[in-house]
Amino acid sequence: MNDSPGLYERLRRQAVRSVAWLILVALILVGIIALGRWSLSQLKNDDRFQIPFDDIECAAPPTMTRSDFLGEVRYLSRLPKRLSVADPETQIKVRAAFARHPWVLLVDEVEPIPPAQLRVRLQFRHPALAVPWNGSVRVVDDRGVLLPDGVNAVGLPIFPDIPQPPGAAGQPWPDPDVVRRAMAR
Repeated sequence: MNDSPGLYERLRRQAVRSVAWLILVALILVGIIALGRWSLSQLKNDDRFQIPFDDIECAAPPTMTRSDFLGEVRYLSRLPKRLSVADPETQIKVRAAFARHPWVLLVDEVEPIPPAQLRVRLQFRHPALAVPWNGSVRVVDDRGVLLPDGVNAVGLPIFPDIPQPPGAAGQPWPDPDVVRRAMAR
């Protein structure tokens, strides 16, 4: 029983030391994380890691030049003229920007290419059906999604009925008959 106070004191010191080591390790980790975030924030603004949006490497949809396509993607997404490849959010923003364009079916990959370049791999929609509407012809893809104005309808089957009005480019045509007919292609 006389050993109890000594044993208790040793256990208490050992617990205090263990807690002190844990606190020290936690502080070191917090410091490393803070230093990393600070360094990244410095790199995001460094001109060496800035690229013009117009320099993104990607294919363009049919009927568009790469320059016009990138201009529309940037306009629709309201992204700045220059992007930081050091910013981890850039890839997410670029993916969302391209996915918003009516010609884009799927964004396969946004790949950073050192030191300061981005490559975007895309799958585009394919014209499937011409739909006469309001004195012109609009085109939908094989999922019934309305493509932008000016898509060439030559050689496409023509929807024979008068459909409901179209929605916005990049959205399915609101008329289920148009969608069904386009998907049958």
